Amino acid sequence: MARSFAHLLALCGLCLCAACGAAEDDFTAGRALVTCGANIPVCATFAGCVLDGTNYTSGSFAQGGTRRAIVRTTGAANLKVSLFFQSESSPGTDTEVGYSEVGCSARYSMDNGGTDIFAEAGADRVWSRTQQVSTAGDHLIEVFSDAQADYLLEVSILPPQ
Repeated sequence: MARSFAHLLALCGLCLCAACGAAEDDFTAGRALVTCGANIPVCATFAGCVLDGTNYTSGSFAQGGTRRAIVRTTGAANLKVSLFFQSESSPGTDTEVGYSEVGCSARYSMDNGGTDIFAEAGADRVWSRTQQVSTAGDHLIEVFSDAQADYLLEVSILPPQ
């Protein structure tokens, strides 16, 4: 009986691991991983990469800090920034996505409002914010969090509303 129970626990563990992998695979489906370690000048700072609907990057909030990327649009668009949490240690209290118009003529900020980002992400472990931009060109996207987590980051360029 104990041996059957141990086999059942092992099988459940494999199913859970498969479910974790499936969620991550769903998040990255059809996208290529980019390292986001470049120094691309944008506004008065540097971004690590260009993100679009074909790629994603990874990172860690273990040391705090900000991840910067460029998103190129051909006109007005809704930019959806999504984080998939690979690991969750501490949700922190301040997670923010900053969106800039071309040339940083305007900046928009979307945050977590002090809520638990892991709870908000839910079972699929995806936390997202969307902002409309109105100009065509290179938009600086900045993601900051005081959470302790490893993540995948993707940006979707959606039609304006």
